[in-house]
Order: sequence, then C-alpha cells, then structure tokens
Amino acid sequence: MNIEQLLTEIRRESSSDAAGDPERFRRVALTEHEMMSQGEAIRATLAANVVPLAAIGRDLADRSIRRVVTVGCGDSWIAGHGVRPALEAALGAPCEPIEAFDFATYGLDTIDDETVVIGLSSSGKTEPVIDGLTDAAERGAYTIGLSNTLESPLMEQCPGALHIRATRGGWPTQSSTAAMALMLAMAAAVQDAKGGDASALSAALVALPDQVDSVAREFLNRPDRWPSVLPALIWF
Repeated sequence: MNIEQLLTEIRRESSSDAAGDPERFRRVALTEHEMMSQGEAIRATLAANVVPLAAIGRDLADRSIRRVVTVGCGDSWIAGHGVRPALEAALGAPCEPIEAFDFATYGLDTIDDETVVIGLSSSGKTEPVIDGLTDAAERGAYTIGLSNTLESPLMEQCPGALHIRATRGGWPTQSSTAAMALMLAMAAAVQDAKGGDASALSAALVALPDQVDSVAREFLNRPDRWPSVLPALIWF
C-alpha cells in the first residue's frame, strides 16, 4: 500500500462534526441498530464457528501455551483488553493485547512456538495485523485471524481464520462484542480439548446474547442513564 492509499484509508471517515450532517445521522442510526442487535450477532458468530473452534482446540490440545498475544488497531486492539482476564483464566497463560503496528514492528523477538497470536481486523485488510500474524507464524507461533469480512486478505492468508458474523456500518458495537465472544469461545474450546473444565465459560457464552440484549433494551429509553451504561452496551 503506497502513501496515497494509506492517506485514503486514514481519511475514510465519511461523516463530519458539522451541524445537521446527514452522513453522521445515518451512521448514528446504523450504530443504534447494531447496538440493539448485538445478541443476534454474538449468537450467529458462535454458531458459525463451532467446527473451526473445535479444530483449533485439537491443534492446541497437546501444545504448550506459554503466552497469548492479541493484536489489533483501535477498537480491535481494545477488544483484546476486554477479554484478557478470561483468556488468562481459561488458558493458564498470560495474555498481552498489543497494538498491531507496535507488534509487527517491535514485538516479534519474543514470539516462539509456545505463543498463540490472535489478530483481529474487521475489514480483514489491516496490514499491520496481517504482517504481524505472518511473521509470528514464521517464528513458530500458532496464529488465529478474526474478521467480519469473508474473502479478505486476513481470512485467506491465515489458516486459523474465524468469521465474525457482525456488521460495522456505524461505530463499533457488535463487531467488537461478537469478536470478544469468539475469542472467549476459542479459549473454552482449547480448555476443553486439554481436558480442563470449560463448562462455566461455555454456559456464560450461551447466556451472553440474551444478557446483552436485555441490558440494551432496558436502557434504550432511559437517556438519563446513557452516560453510565454506554460502556456496558459497547464492551459487554
């Protein structure tokens, strides 16, 4: 990607802060829809990935996991922070969310065959994520790519690709929460394959879509409580 293409990507924000900007109103409406259908996206994502998750569990069943790294840009990076405690508890290894450019540029020296690297890119085209996963795999790491976009470079180049069944027409909501649920399901699959007890995490994931939707519905018509509830709606 040349500098002009990079600048186009950076400037792709289509809305502005101008009063009455119709594009901003459109994106707000899309965000509301996506926020209010998070449960559906989480449920569809988990159902669609049962087979590949089981395959990942089998791959890692007899593999020593010393460290887990989650890689992404922006909200995709922050999603790793959201699931970090649960991943550590399920896999028994420290988990470190690293911004994708930092990881691809500075973070590869400590990667080895006892490392699991999870890369998240909604578009599936984020070059630092793809580069980081590619280089980590060359160092022996087990790599897993997550994306909303089928037939994207990330989905095609990463053997352990998982498809997030969510949209991102507005600002990130279900694209992030469904990805977080998918990472937790991956941890449960590995824990189960290693002979551990993943029942509590699996049960929590089954209950999660209804819980998220219940919180969203409860507060949709309570604008007075929005400042305190928006983080919960967006990040569980």
